[in-house]
Amino acid sequence: MKKIIKITLYSLLIIIVIVLAGVHISYVTFSPDDKGISVHESNLVYFQESYDECRQSFLEEARKIAGQYDQAEMFSINVPSQVDQELFIDLLYLPPIDSTGKLLVLSSGVHGLEGFTGSAVQQMLLRELLSSEVLSEMGVLLIHAVNPYGFKYLRRVSENNVDLNRGSETDPALFESKNPGYGALYDMLNPQGKFSKGSLRSQFFYMIAISKMMKEKYPDVLVFVDAVSAMVALPLHFDELGWDVTFA
Repeated sequence: MKKIIKITLYSLLIIIVIVLAGVHISYVTFSPDDKGISVHESNLVYFQESYDECRQSFLEEARKIAGQYDQAEMFSINVPSQVDQELFIDLLYLPPIDSTGKLLVLSSGVHGLEGFTGSAVQQMLLRELLSSEVLSEMGVLLIHAVNPYGFKYLRRVSENNVDLNRGSETDPALFESKNPGYGALYDMLNPQGKFSKGSLRSQFFYMIAISKMMKEKYPDVLVFVDAVSAMVALPLHFDELGWDVTFA
């Protein structure tokens, strides 16, 4: 009887190990079903294999378009690091040609590992979408690799294990700042009643949000988007750059 129990226990243990191994293998080898999704081969040129390659390609595209506009500005921030002295946040600012009414800020790599796609979006924007017509009444600021450490070493967080899209400033003065744009958008962002993910309002939230922001009659509007991640705000001193903006 003891022998039978022993064999049974060993058999159960082996089965459990096999099941766990199968689950682990399935997890690490899983890839989403991409049936029906066509890949445009011409767009693959914007994707590189490493942070350094992405940075080089971004800078090449940035220099090309900066050469077309006299007021364009390019600069880089060397991010302090204990392990790598070649980590940079690169910026390109293209001012509006005719008026200073609007500013689009497009960043990449707030979550470092997402920087590959974010960099591709920025490169495509520079090569295919920006023109004198687009820049007529809107300036563009591109921030490449907000989290260069996570980008280079394939991590979501920074070298100090900080998720840049989850942390926030703790200075009480931040909450005393004037933000009329948020007041105008409050009802849209915080609707009354029970939330339903399947409601029409939820399904078309992005369209409603864009429409709402476009209809607001602010003299100055700044839109800040991080490609692939979420909307973020960095401690940039816009007043020192001569930009009078309202956050929306």
